Amino acid sequence: ATTVIIHGANFVPSLSGSARCKFGTSSVDAFVLSSTKIRCDAPPLPQGGVDVRISFNNGHDWSHPYQHRFEYKQVGTISSISPSGGSSSGGTLVMITGSNFIESPSLCCNFGSIKTKHTVWISASEVHCE
Repeated sequence: ATTVIIHGANFVPSLSGSARCKFGTSSVDAFVLSSTKIRCDAPPLPQGGVDVRISFNNGHDWSHPYQHRFEYKQVGTISSISPSGGSSSGGTLVMITGSNFIESPSLCCNFGSIKTKHTVWISASEVHCE
């Protein structure tokens, strides 16, 4: 699941037990982190954009939709990695090919538990990691 942080004002942490987030028509539990932040996990839905709303009374009443819609994207799929090995000290440029890669500031490559220093989106079918 994708964790979503909603920023706002006047959220009441003691209402966390009755807080909900609604993505389109699907609602999920929400957790009030502070007076300005709520966390919820986006439920699985088909590709496309949905309105996001919040409730503090178990979904009896909902806020107006936020200005930005939440976009569900297709999952990226890896078809090849080249080269298939490199130095244990790192620094090897690795080309990953596949489909549905999305250009994003949070795009990164992980090899096991190691996050690469540089990740470059080339296209929806190619990413370079170093």
